[in-house]
Amino acid sequence: MLKQCLTPLGVVLTALVLNVLAMRMVPGLYGLGTLPSPAAPVSTASSAAAAVDPEQLPVTALGRLEPATGVIDLGGLAGDRLEKLLVAEGSWVQAGSELARLASYALRERELVLAETQLAEARRRLDVEQRYAAALEREAELAEEQNALLDRDLAAQQQQLEFLQRSVERAIREHESMTQLGDSVSAYELSQHELAVHKLQSELAAARELFDKLRASRELADKLAAAKRATAEIGKARLAATLQLDSLEQAVEAARLRLQQSVVKAPTDGRVLRILVREGETLTTRPIFRFGDDRRMHVVAEVYEDDVHRIQPGASATATARAIPGQTLRGSVIHVGRMVARNEAVSLDPTARADLRVVETRIELDEASSAVAARFINLQVEVQIKPHPARRAQAAPSEP
Repeated sequence: MLKQCLTPLGVVLTALVLNVLAMRMVPGLYGLGTLPSPAAPVSTASSAAAAVDPEQLPVTALGRLEPATGVIDLGGLAGDRLEKLLVAEGSWVQAGSELARLASYALRERELVLAETQLAEARRRLDVEQRYAAALEREAELAEEQNALLDRDLAAQQQQLEFLQRSVERAIREHESMTQLGDSVSAYELSQHELAVHKLQSELAAARELFDKLRASRELADKLAAAKRATAEIGKARLAATLQLDSLEQAVEAARLRLQQSVVKAPTDGRVLRILVREGETLTTRPIFRFGDDRRMHVVAEVYEDDVHRIQPGASATATARAIPGQTLRGSVIHVGRMVARNEAVSLDPTARADLRVVETRIELDEASSAVAARFINLQVEVQIKPHPARRAQAAPSEP
């Protein structure tokens, strides 16, 4: 049967088939090398990709939404107990508003009242003692005024003493003259004149004694006035050392600070984002509140270290997330960090790298985007940042 098929015509057909196969295997034969190569479309795609400058593509990164001031953890001293919550989750509060009170509040409030009472009592004692010291000073002043009067009495007594001294001397001279006259002066007259001399001498002695007494009183009055003034000054110094007002004032301030530690207050205007501890629970290192001002929102983008050179403050940016479908958050870069660290945001793509070296970049959202983002604090978003025009100009090839 096979022999019958191998006719001259079959042999020719077989040769033609083999020749066609040979041309397919060796394109250069018989001018068939001019046929287009299957690799030609790949070369065209590669050249098109090479025409797009990677430096002009948006910088993509993962990021998270947070208030412009960040999320602040508020808590109390570990070991204390949460006595009362004064706000609800989601409440908007003003700076300084009380958010919660701890169990130690009542005790520390009593300590503050006690310290303030002790300070008030010390001040009252000081006031009384100061008035007593003022009275002593007034007595010293009156004594000095009295001494001035004594000086006048001493001066008058001195004049009286000098007058009597001159009178006695004159009377003695007259008595001596009368004695020398002999019989011309009667014994009675001589006796009367002698009595007058003795009287004047007695008055002079009495005047001298009074003068000495006044002078001694004056000296004693000076000493008493000086003693009263010194007592007043020493009393003031003793009060300052005894009452210790400075330490009492410091005790009041310390008690006031301890009381403040028993109250959790809002550091700024903002919203209570979350309450992590309930009334009656003992405090640990875990915060009581998560707090932040959500009126202005930021995106904290983790830009891959190789892309940081392509962005700078002022560059526009957008952010999207599955939780906010159909909405694009818009803003601009306000800060590019200086530290390179490991990424915190992780892509849901299982083929993406989990450990990257990134630089935190902060993007300020516009007012409309902030209003949307305020409902999704800590939401992970996908960020696209347009390279800054200066960066694109530097990256663009120069024309020949």
